[in-house]
Amino acid sequence: MNDLVVEGKIFLWSRGIVEGCVGIKNGRIAEIKKVARGEEKIRCRGVILPGGVDIHVHMREPGMTHKEDFYTGTVAAACGGTTAVVDMPNTFPPTDDLDSLREKKRLAEKSAVDYGIMVALTEKLGSQVRAAEEATGIKWYYGTTTGAVGWGDAKKGVSVLAYIAGQSDRCQGKLLTVHAEKGDGTGDNARSLEEHSRMRSVEREVEAVEAIGNTVKKAGEETKRDVNEWFVFNIAHVSSPMTVETARKHGFRTEVTPHHLFLDTGMALGPLGKVNPPLRSKAERMGLWKKLVSGEVDVVASDHAPHTFEEKNIDFPEAPAGLPGVETRMPLIFYEVKRGNLDLEMFVGLVSRNPAKMLGVPKGEIAIGLDADLAVFSFQNVSRVMGEKLHSKCGWTPFEGFNAIFPDTVICRGGVVVRDGEFVGERGWGKYLGGNKADGVGEREH
Repeated sequence: MNDLVVEGKIFLWSRGIVEGCVGIKNGRIAEIKKVARGEEKIRCRGVILPGGVDIHVHMREPGMTHKEDFYTGTVAAACGGTTAVVDMPNTFPPTDDLDSLREKKRLAEKSAVDYGIMVALTEKLGSQVRAAEEATGIKWYYGTTTGAVGWGDAKKGVSVLAYIAGQSDRCQGKLLTVHAEKGDGTGDNARSLEEHSRMRSVEREVEAVEAIGNTVKKAGEETKRDVNEWFVFNIAHVSSPMTVETARKHGFRTEVTPHHLFLDTGMALGPLGKVNPPLRSKAERMGLWKKLVSGEVDVVASDHAPHTFEEKNIDFPEAPAGLPGVETRMPLIFYEVKRGNLDLEMFVGLVSRNPAKMLGVPKGEIAIGLDADLAVFSFQNVSRVMGEKLHSKCGWTPFEGFNAIFPDTVICRGGVVVRDGEFVGERGWGKYLGGNKADGVGEREH
């Protein structure tokens, strides 16, 4: 008998919505049938979707836990329908070797949903290989941003990646996420969103992707092997349709954020809207939407990067770059599904299926044998985003007043973490997502 049965309208990939039951046993999906028996049954009023996978978050631990920590950040993720997150390495100290990775893994054991951890690309070659083996993926800061010094040497970066891939089969096939902006941050003294966008221009973003792509191509020619076979190259937080086109030309995956889809330089956000890469014009934003709905974008990730309201609400040049968004990622985009602006299958691909496949973890779809990660969204459950009702420690949102649809029920590996829109999960329920990605299936450490 199943431990839990979830009954209602189920979204199945390539089949659409069907009436039935999802049977869950030992944290995995055991059966999908018209009728199923279980020790507990939940009847859902909305549509049952796979839980979300957010491959780009900053949980601010260690070193900045006044802004966020792994528990508060993953509670926020759960309340937005996300059941797995991947944390970035620009903490204090940075996650750039085996010791710092293992310390962050220890700190992350408090997480309420499953979590992965990225290690920063460095020249610490011996330790880099061992850290990359154990990490969920690698983050390459090509450009300088808040808390991270850019390493904008494409030839050197690709040579280190080649070394890592050549030293360990366990590193091959792992996610490589690139912060692609040309420049070291010198002169970042903009006084407005418009000026910030000009200083950190679209051209700087495109040039960075072009430089990496050309270097990857040359390395492939020299080694007679496609370098994209070594890692899953992902260009993070793409802010322009031109960057999408450039990344696709070089065979890279692309990730966009809700803030680049919903916010622009014409809005009265001031320093609260400061982020790297910057918000763009409304025309650029709408162009990015067109790329999304045409299927040219692979993933929507939050780039959840919280700072306190007091830290952000100061003079623009001094304000740190970064916005919270892990809890609002899926609700904002799902509202666009309700409005008819995005297909439901495309939504599931962008927020769940594609990121899970890029990570090589058994998530992202409702299918027998995969993790029982589910999120139930009701099309009728429209509400206004209010920072005071969100769960991030930072306590504010740039999407204040936006329409969104938050999930009624969220299940992570068979455990109910959100019920009737309220968090009911356990501290420490989350498990680490890491290990060998070479075979395309992620190991989960218990």
